[in-house]
Amino acid sequence: MQVQTRRFITMASLGLSLMIAAPGLARETTITGSGGKQATVQTTVNRGQNSRTVNRTTTYPNGKTSTSTGTFTGNNGTYSGTVNRTNRQGESATYQVQGQRSLNNGTYQNNATVTGPQGRQSTVNTTGSCSQGQCTSDRTTTFSNGKTRQVNTTGQRTGQGTATGTVTVTGRNGRIRTGTYNTNFK
Repeated sequence: MQVQTRRFITMASLGLSLMIAAPGLARETTITGSGGKQATVQTTVNRGQNSRTVNRTTTYPNGKTSTSTGTFTGNNGTYSGTVNRTNRQGESATYQVQGQRSLNNGTYQNNATVTGPQGRQSTVNTTGSCSQGQCTSDRTTTFSNGKTRQVNTTGQRTGQGTATGTVTVTGRNGRIRTGTYNTNFK
């Protein structure tokens, strides 16, 4: 159960990062699973003219952490980058990312190919929209073996610098997990 909770938190935090990336340069999100366990995701985003660096630290219910740093460059919606990630066991890996994103009238799309350290590729397709403080995001990851994972988020801004909502993760095995999130933008 603990491993599945960790996977839920990891996938939920990734989905949320795509959903709420634009508004804040720094944020802290608390994710609560259906069993009441909580994790905290701290994210900072630094933007340059055609670049972006995203640093993320996730603290799991057992106190262990995972970290990642992604550095991306791009222009006219096309981007590429590298993500260096260290998991809860202290194991590190580097991933290459190639993608295309667009934003039009509050609706965005982000389609990326992620190549892992062993050359395996996954695709990540995200669509979302925000209107009057209400946001939704649907993210599908297709792994190299053809299995998929879906992360669906629905939320709203609840005040200056805060947001709250729900997360549903459908895993590769078809298992569905739900939770809630609260975000504070700094």
